[in-house]
Amino acid sequence: MSSVYGDKVIRARVAKLLADTGSEDRRKVLHDHQNVLDLTGSLVRGKATFKKQCSTCHKLDDVGFDIGPNLRSLTDQKPGSLLTSILDLSASVDGKFVTYVVVTDDGRTFNGMIASETATSITLIEQQNKQRVILRNQLEEIRSTGKSLMPEGLEKNMSPQDFADVIAYIRAKDS
Repeated sequence: MSSVYGDKVIRARVAKLLADTGSEDRRKVLHDHQNVLDLTGSLVRGKATFKKQCSTCHKLDDVGFDIGPNLRSLTDQKPGSLLTSILDLSASVDGKFVTYVVVTDDGRTFNGMIASETATSITLIEQQNKQRVILRNQLEEIRSTGKSLMPEGLEKNMSPQDFADVIAYIRAKDS
């Protein structure tokens, strides 16, 4: 079953709009996966794939962790937009979901989002909702990567059908 998102005119417009966002390799991956938009997704398979691939940072239907954005509350749930968010995730990452690299004075390195800050410490949140408190007097360096905590490269572990299934699951109102 083909959808309106399979239309070549719309695909060309999407490609043009995305031309200045993300990295070149992510844009290529996104371009190479446009066929996902022509596939019909399965909610059952989508839920299983979501649990395996996405639940370390996202929560839907009481499965997973509330680290990343609430996917049920996304205002743009068009399949093309969701595919872009999955494959070229750092192109338009919200500032509160940006990854920071923290190096301590004893040489340890941690990656995560800043969950909270006080005068004496910062709290990083890592995948699976692991929280790490680091005292400010132990900080050697802290810098933003400008990228999402969500890892790139999901296309290496997921088939086009897996993506279509996850998109169908995310778009479902009641699963």
